[in-house]
Amino acid sequence: MVNMAKGIRPSWKKDLENLLHKNPELRMIKDPEKLDYYRNDLNVDLPPMIRDLLLKSLPDLILQPTTENHLIEIFALAQKHHIPLTVRGAGTW
Repeated sequence: MVNMAKGIRPSWKKDLENLLHKNPELRMIKDPEKLDYYRNDLNVDLPPMIRDLLLKSLPDLILQPTTENHLIEIFALAQKHHIPLTVRGAGTW
């Protein structure tokens, strides 16, 4: 996992900047407080073991696509750079 909070410039950052420049409506979230919010699911009725595994991870950043093309480009970038992705909907299981 890349730790963007410590200022390490990942090798894929330039491709991400190009993606965001080409798609200005694609929203990126990297504020630590908001990342902490998105790590949680609003449904807290999870088995303790699963809840602990899920809630210990913090995303490096969040991209909020609005079109199918955004999804295609995000997945292509992730595949090119071997970046693990987690797809999240409304956060309510």
